[in-house]
Amino acid sequence: MSLIKLLKPLVLAFPILVSGCVNHDGIVTGLDGDPVQVTHDEIMQKKCFLSQVSNLSDLHDKTEGGAIFEGVVVDKEVDASSMAKVQVKTSWILYGVKSAEVIVETSEKSPYGVDFVVGESYRVLAHHDENDQLKTWTWLGTYNLKDKPFCDQVDLTAK
Repeated sequence: MSLIKLLKPLVLAFPILVSGCVNHDGIVTGLDGDPVQVTHDEIMQKKCFLSQVSNLSDLHDKTEGGAIFEGVVVDKEVDASSMAKVQVKTSWILYGVKSAEVIVETSEKSPYGVDFVVGESYRVLAHHDENDQLKTWTWLGTYNLKDKPFCDQVDLTAK
């Protein structure tokens, strides 16, 4: 079984299921209201999966509410609450956005925030929040293209 087929349900279902349970900082809360811990291995698995996606057939048929694209960061503004609004000039779009430039938000102070750097290129998996704004965090798999590959760092036997 290919790595994409193995990781696809885990990666794609997670953001869709929890998008309503994510706070401003990208912290996921469970049904009991307590934060859900995302491990380094889980993040690396998602980055590995995202790095291998090349067309829509790699994705689940019912994937909704998000976007996958690549591009270079052309601007970044951080507000008083430490939310970064990042302007990305897209170079490749799989789905979810139609314009050549996209604004995506992430938290600068959260352990799950993506540390976007102006001038560097990223592959982004983001979801639309209740206001239709794209948001991303490390646990979605968003990564800097210079940091690829990830799959050699993934232990699929870990529980």
